[in-house]
Amino acid sequence: MVLDGLLKGAELTARTSVPLRDFAMVNLRWGFRVPPREAAEEIDAVVVGKAGDRMAGIRLPYLVMDKIGIEQVARADSKKEKSGPAYNDVAEACLGVKKQLEVIQAENGRLSKALIDLRSDVAAGKMNIFSDHHRSKYAADGRGDSDKTSIEKEAF
Repeated sequence: MVLDGLLKGAELTARTSVPLRDFAMVNLRWGFRVPPREAAEEIDAVVVGKAGDRMAGIRLPYLVMDKIGIEQVARADSKKEKSGPAYNDVAEACLGVKKQLEVIQAENGRLSKALIDLRSDVAAGKMNIFSDHHRSKYAADGRGDSDKTSIEKEAF
């Protein structure tokens, strides 16, 4: 076969660099190697095919990795003052998010205090949660089941 002679002992290689976190880079050379016919008896050559078949003796390529190296990458100086319109937009967005977070935390504190007060009122017996008076109070407020359907209709 012409193709058999062409690929005899051929090798296809590539170089790859893979970042390892933000401080190192792994460099390696890898590839595929087609063993020559005389290497078919060796342990690292894979030969497929049945005896007597015209395609017998096809050698499969195998993966080869060599020249593996680890290289230190210099970190960017994070203490430098950054400037420019993109940095200003990011700073503005962060400030807005920080203000929203403060508002949410304050509201969370108020709701926690109200919940603690409600629990203490129920525990002290100041409030009967099963009475009809409280149910009608919440229904008149628009939080009961009676107004729920009317609110849903208004939304659509």
